[in-house]
Amino acid sequence: MHKVTVLEIDATSPHLIEVNKLWHANKATLGFLPDGAFNEYASNRMILVALNPDGECVGYLLYRLSGIRVIIAHLCVREDQRKRGVARLLFEN
Repeated sequence: MHKVTVLEIDATSPHLIEVNKLWHANKATLGFLPDGAFNEYASNRMILVALNPDGECVGYLLYRLSGIRVIIAHLCVREDQRKRGVARLLFEN
């Protein structure tokens, strides 16, 4: 596996567009999110992205907090990057 970097993003991140594209391509298995949900999660800094060495988004993890629990709302890895440990990196960060 090539080196993958995990970053926390906010609503100003250019990677938010790629997160939306990944969700759109996989929404049949990820489920519905209302308009503005990604921006709200990003504004709260609750989106982690996995970037390949070229800076491309190859996955994301969207989460929320409930008391002392962390709830994963979405965990998505680009199809051509699956089975390479990207999901584990996102989860462990």
